[in-house]
Amino acid sequence: MRFMTSCVLMLLLAGATAWTAGEGGWDPKAAASYLDGRANWWVAWPSAARDHETFCISCHTGMPYAIARPALRAALGERQPTAAEAKMLDVVAKRVALWKDVDPWYPDQTRGIPKTSESRGTEAVINALVLGPISARRWPSSQLGRRRTAMPPIHPFRRISSCCAPTPSARSSTSLC
Repeated sequence: MRFMTSCVLMLLLAGATAWTAGEGGWDPKAAASYLDGRANWWVAWPSAARDHETFCISCHTGMPYAIARPALRAALGERQPTAAEAKMLDVVAKRVALWKDVDPWYPDQTRGIPKTSESRGTEAVINALVLGPISARRWPSSQLGRRRTAMPPIHPFRRISSCCAPTPSARSSTSLC
């Protein structure tokens, strides 16, 4: 038991030493490079592809990138979005413009009900997070109408609880929904 405890402590100490061994600590350039690489990989991954030559932005890959990369750009003094950022922004803007024509990221037909409404709601929130800061810079509050059209509506995708979901045999006008 003492031997195992010693081994675990040695490993923890080695890990802690390796973590703090970097002279400058955290390296924003390395972080940006890593994120750009992951974003480029995601864009090219066949499973991320969607209709109209778009791709799923991904809650796990795209969202951290969309949030972190602009902050890193500012920290690094970069003036323009990277190629991966520009591609993501173009795809999000395209999906918003074609909102009524593009398929949901995950449709009911392949994933079961209510995946379409969940997917559309998630996509609408992600689109707002990705495009919000950009649309605010591009279109000031005096052009609020244009900013609103850059975002798909979220309210049609709210989930109706099972207590309020209408059934074929009983549709009540007194529903709480």
